[in-house]
Amino acid sequence: MLFSWFRSWKNSRRHRAVVRSPARQAAACRPCLEVLEDRLVPSAASYRFTTINGPHAAHGQISLTGINSAGVIVGIYTDRQGVFHGFEYSKGRYTTINDPKAGTKSDEGTQLWGINSAGQIIGTYIVGPNVSSNFLYSHGKYIDLNDPNAVGAGDTRH
Repeated sequence: MLFSWFRSWKNSRRHRAVVRSPARQAAACRPCLEVLEDRLVPSAASYRFTTINGPHAAHGQISLTGINSAGVIVGIYTDRQGVFHGFEYSKGRYTTINDPKAGTKSDEGTQLWGINSAGQIIGTYIVGPNVSSNFLYSHGKYIDLNDPNAVGAGDTRH
């Protein structure tokens, strides 16, 4: 429905020629700043910045991909062999989280994408080119999240 609306709007504007003076063109392209009105955003003084270097990360190849309300961070680092590893960073300590089904070759491994307030982590494990599966890591257990009836959803083993 939205696509058909956009198409009709686009077609209705296609043949309109807009002529603007150089002053109006310049005004239309002028960047402007807008004030943030969200009173829920804490002041800059309440933020604390911390440098995070992943455990065993090769050449600083680390991505922070999720944080929950308790400040627990999840992410991905790549080792010297090019294997992905997931990690959790909490209170200054790292915990590597690797799905046992993940591959151990270059461009394989575990990638963590997010964490909720209950500490449940969502991720992907890669076992080969174009062969990956999604999982939930909760209370020390890995739960596959792939629909066994899905076709072409990434996991080519089904």
